[in-house]
Amino acid sequence: MSNGQAVCACVSGYVPEGDACQPEPAVTCAAQHTTGDAFEPDECPALARPVGAGGTRDEAHSLSPAGDEDWFRLDALPEHFYEVVVTGAAGDRLHLDLYAADGTTVVRSDHRGLDTASLRHKASASGALFVRVSAMTSGASAAYRISIQDLGADDHGESPAESSPVSVDAPPASGAFERPGDVDVFSFQAQAGHIYAFTCNPMGGAKDCFVSLSNAAGDLLAADTNGGTGFIAYEYTVAGTYFFRLNSDQVGGYTYRLEDQGFDDHGDTRATASAVTPAATSNAARLEGDSDVDFLSFSAEAGRFYSITCASSAFVCGVELQDAAGAVLASGSASPGAPVTLTHSFATAGTAYVRLASTSAGAFGAYAWKLETGFVDDHGDTLEQATPITPDSASHNATWERSGDVD
Repeated sequence: MSNGQAVCACVSGYVPEGDACQPEPAVTCAAQHTTGDAFEPDECPALARPVGAGGTRDEAHSLSPAGDEDWFRLDALPEHFYEVVVTGAAGDRLHLDLYAADGTTVVRSDHRGLDTASLRHKASASGALFVRVSAMTSGASAAYRISIQDLGADDHGESPAESSPVSVDAPPASGAFERPGDVDVFSFQAQAGHIYAFTCNPMGGAKDCFVSLSNAAGDLLAADTNGGTGFIAYEYTVAGTYFFRLNSDQVGGYTYRLEDQGFDDHGDTRATASAVTPAATSNAARLEGDSDVDFLSFSAEAGRFYSITCASSAFVCGVELQDAAGAVLASGSASPGAPVTLTHSFATAGTAYVRLASTSAGAFGAYAWKLETGFVDDHGDTLEQATPITPDSASHNATWERSGDVD
């Protein structure tokens, strides 16, 4: 919408004609003229108004006579960001295009057809860039003001080859998204077995910081695209160079930090489970990221009850009891802030495994676990484990050792 009216826009290389978009004519200098503003003729790249490397600020121009278009030549510096803003009168419908040095290849455009058009662009190399201002519809005229500014060099490269090294456990550092879709890449050396946490906090005009992690081969290992603060905690099984890729749809700043959280306190699989023994005391532990899981193992006696409890104020605990083959023997979770306890008896002796994880999306942190042993089941829970009895006149005492126990 523009001033309450619906606006139909065409992509770069096309212009509105009736209800459709038609390919725009090839760029030529045939329409050059000397009427209009003081910068005429400027109807093509060869006649473009030169603004050097620094650009121009709030310069008055006109699209006159009807159908006029104005060109500007910018001598760009490599890795510098440039911003072009064109402002017309209320109701004007302007098109803004940025062309490569050949004067025919469009590299960026604003074809919304509003009275203000703008774009930002990062120059990949030194050389000419051409700016074209025109009316959305052929035959229209308008007066406008234009600013072309050098915003400075990109603070961080956009590829692994141009990445900025980030120091582990250093104070938070700052960066900037100089244009919508800007990408900043950081690299660091990881030690095998360590967990590293990377945080990106957007600020200013940037509301989101999207973060992804990849290895030297370019394989995507983890990503946070939820918006807001970007965070990745990841356990690195192989030492080497790794890359964080940051981007945002908004222009603004951010702070970033990489922290070494040390080794994982408990393994992530049955093969790397921490061997534990039942005790009446609780044990402190931590899920270092939202994908982290902790495995514990213990030797179970046949017929004995065991209870495993998990409690956390940071996330909702999810607990599984597994046998040596990974079959789930029991499982459960609790409501937020409440502990969860599983109680189970084993028909045969052997190694059992406890899997502890967060069931809260994106939540992790500190928790406490406790493994306790209780009574030996006085009577089996299945037909195969049934206690043989003989009829007599006496009463016999028995116990249900847990809720749901069957004798």
